[in-house]
Amino acid sequence: MFSNIAKIGMSSYGWFMGFKLHIELIIKVKLWQSTLPKQIVVIYQ
Repeated sequence: MFSNIAKIGMSSYGWFMGFKLHIELIIKVKLWQSTLPKQIVVIYQ
C-alpha cells in the first residue's frame, strides 16, 4: 500500500515536493502571524 509513496519520497521528485510543501507552509504561517495581531486588537476593542 505504501510502497509507491516510499518510492516517491526517496526520489528527487519527492525531495522537491517536500521542499515545496515546506516553503508553502512557511509562507502561510508568516501571513497568518502578520494578520493575527490585527484580529486580536479588533476583538478586544
